[in-house]
Formats: sequence, structure tokens, C-alpha cells
Amino acid sequence: FDGCSNLEKIEIPEGVTNISNLAFNGCSMLREVKIPNSVTYIGDAAFDSCESLTGIKLPDSVIHIGIWTFACCKNIVDVRLSKSITILGEGTFAYCEKLHHVKIPKSVTVIHRNAFKNTNIQIDC
Repeated sequence: FDGCSNLEKIEIPEGVTNISNLAFNGCSMLREVKIPNSVTYIGDAAFDSCESLTGIKLPDSVIHIGIWTFACCKNIVDVRLSKSITILGEGTFAYCEKLHHVKIPKSVTVIHRNAFKNTNIQIDC
């Protein structure tokens, strides 16, 4: 679906464990994403430049987010991280200009550089 500019909504089927690198990169009209509890990994730039996305809720099954996964999603205002997530990759939410608040779960052991570059983020732990 990389670059599919008309895609507005996606529901990942139950049983899928990984969302691949660049899976929905550049889907500029994507507004809604439903991720099932079976997903444990979201790949690099999987949702990069999904400019219409305003929020994302990661199920507690997600333990790792790759690099630049949600970068340049400039309209994201609401992010709910998995309670099981351990790693936030480099640039995960970089250039998400409207993102102001994220609660980092206790499970996070690594936040790579530039994870929140060019945001006005307030982080709660």
C-alpha cells in the first residue's frame, strides 16, 4: 500500500504479527488504522507521511516500533502506546507537529535519538 493516496481506512486482520517496513508510507488520506492484538512489531516508516492520521492506538501486544514509523504524520494529536512496548526507534514521531503529549509506559527501555524531533512534546512517564 506504499504511496496509496486514496486509502482512508485500514483494519489489519487478526493473526498478523508484523506490519512491514513502508507498508502504508505516504498514504496521505489515511485517517483511521485499527491494529489487532496479534501485532508485535511495526516496521520502519510503516506509517511515515500519513498526513491525515490524527491518532494511533497501539495494542498491548506491540513491543517494538521501528525507525521513522510515524514520522511526518503532521496531524497526529493522540498517541496511545502499548503497555508492553520496549523500544521507540529513531525518529518514531519526528515532525508530528501537532503532537504535544505522550505517556511513556514503564516497559520502555530504549528511546532512540530524534524519536520526537520537531514536536512540542510533553512526556509523562
